[in-house]
Amino acid sequence: MDAPYLILKKEIFSLFESEAKRLGCQYTVEDIENSISQSKGIGDISSSIAFRFAKKIGRRSEDVAAEIVAHIKAPELVKSITADNGFVNFHLKRERFSSETIEYVLKRGYEDSASSVGGRSRVVVEYVSVNPVHPWHVGHLRNALIGDSLSNIYQACGYEVVRENYLDDLGLQAAEALWGLMNLKRLGVSIDPTKKFDHMLGEIYVKTNKSIETDSGIMEEIRKTNRLMENDETAERKTLEGSMIFEYLKAERETASSFGIYQDIIVRESDIIHFKLFDKAIEQLKAKGIAKLYTEGKYSGCIAMDLGSIGSAGTLTGLKETVKVLVRSDGTPNYAAKDIAYHMWKLGIIKDDVLFSTLVPKQKNGKPLYISGKGGKEMGFGGADVAISVIDSQQNFEQQVVKGAIEALHEGKTKEIKHLAYEVVELEGSKLSGRKGTWIGYTADDLLNEAKSRALKLISQHEGLGEDEKEQIAKAVGIAAIKFTFLKISPEKKIIFSWDAALTFDGDSGPYCQYTYARASRVIEKSGIRAFDRLPMINAVPEEAFGLIKLLALYGEIVEKACRECRPNIIADYLIDLSTSFSTFYENVQILKKEGSERDWFLSLVFAFRKVLGRSLALLGIDSIEKM
Repeated sequence: MDAPYLILKKEIFSLFESEAKRLGCQYTVEDIENSISQSKGIGDISSSIAFRFAKKIGRRSEDVAAEIVAHIKAPELVKSITADNGFVNFHLKRERFSSETIEYVLKRGYEDSASSVGGRSRVVVEYVSVNPVHPWHVGHLRNALIGDSLSNIYQACGYEVVRENYLDDLGLQAAEALWGLMNLKRLGVSIDPTKKFDHMLGEIYVKTNKSIETDSGIMEEIRKTNRLMENDETAERKTLEGSMIFEYLKAERETASSFGIYQDIIVRESDIIHFKLFDKAIEQLKAKGIAKLYTEGKYSGCIAMDLGSIGSAGTLTGLKETVKVLVRSDGTPNYAAKDIAYHMWKLGIIKDDVLFSTLVPKQKNGKPLYISGKGGKEMGFGGADVAISVIDSQQNFEQQVVKGAIEALHEGKTKEIKHLAYEVVELEGSKLSGRKGTWIGYTADDLLNEAKSRALKLISQHEGLGEDEKEQIAKAVGIAAIKFTFLKISPEKKIIFSWDAALTFDGDSGPYCQYTYARASRVIEKSGIRAFDRLPMINAVPEEAFGLIKLLALYGEIVEKACRECRPNIIADYLIDLSTSFSTFYENVQILKKEGSERDWFLSLVFAFRKVLGRSLALLGIDSIEKM
């Protein structure tokens, strides 16, 4: 059963559909859907539909709005309908709408999901996907947090979500790190068993790149390493898989789990080649005429795509080149070619051929983690309806190429690709570089340690908490400070991280939302009530309470919007609105000083608020805190 607000919106939508037909006005679902919103002015729900209809039929919006109001009948939850300056305004029956909303939240709604709009369609979300040569820096952390929260949001909307990590275990960067690991003495480096492996490997990678600058022969050795590590029988391949990749993955999982980030599968780039996904992709691209082997001119010996031929779908814009090479003349595929093959497998255009085995039987979230490779079995992870890739904005053109190729292959467009591009995280104006090592001191691990240290200083000021409690709360608050700061900014905007803004219990921050949750919990604890068998009634709902109730009613719609637009920052904005509205309600309504059914009604609203706030925090991967 839908929430009262969503039911009401459907009823209003139906009324406007009928009015469009009566007025002889062409309309789209989006025309009506986008016109309806909660109003902060006249009315509780407002619609701009008269402006849209008026433009299409050549009349004044004020006249159309007045005519619509005269013809439509108010739904059950609406007290009256008015027209004002071209807007159609719905005034709610406050007491009934409020009670039905609270009852829905407490008894039926939002237990496991916010919406069923996904209909169990499968979505694969690819995130992090870093080269295994150094630890996550703050840019990688932004990728991971966006991917994790987006997965939570899609899951809350009724989608089956597969969380994927694409491991770049081939290519020059991996070869550079591997060469360094196999030539420690030449670099003057020794293994430090006390250091996290990804940090140690990152320092080896940096030293290797510095050595290249002084010894030109090293680069040729690395190119040889790059070729040899693709052969299963070589020492390079065995070291790559045994001493490098799996130790790196162990360290990466340690970082990820410290932030509460988990995935379902890891797909290795080498398996795109090993399981013939690449060969099958090229065959299909050539068979459809999307790609061809050039036999003369600049691209002689290459397999490439004519981008003009796939841009007709409107996917490719601002082209700087008209031909995209997929396979070089020496037979080696480039990044775009392998990514096209990978997406064809994700979306089931290439059927399941990838084998998986268990890497971790049970992660801290209770779920197993699988990795692609020999000796595994088919597990049906491919064949998704939607493939979302969280990749930095520098890859925009490459992702356009991938999307264009897939759409040209799959003309029915029942499969969908979304590239969620994100911008950099700036720290003191410096740009992070893996090869130069400017990430040192700015890793995700460093950021978390600093967050916990700073949060503990703040929490230590709170009385009535034991030392263990302070440690646990400080960790949760520190993580919330980081996550909220990274997620409240829309992905396409840069982040300039500030501790003063991130780690505060006032205003626009994760700790502020956690503090608000704890404040609501404290009210409930003092009341002595643990649940309501029967919801109480109230004669008049004050403005502060009704403003909060209208926000609670929006939860499902907000989550659907965040899902539709792939924007976790929509949830962050909602959290701040919720917390601010509750603070206003809390300060103006002395809840525990009320008596009888009035007191119980306000308490039921606190219960409902706490439930929705907790669900919203969880979508961003932030823990709720009972006391602070």
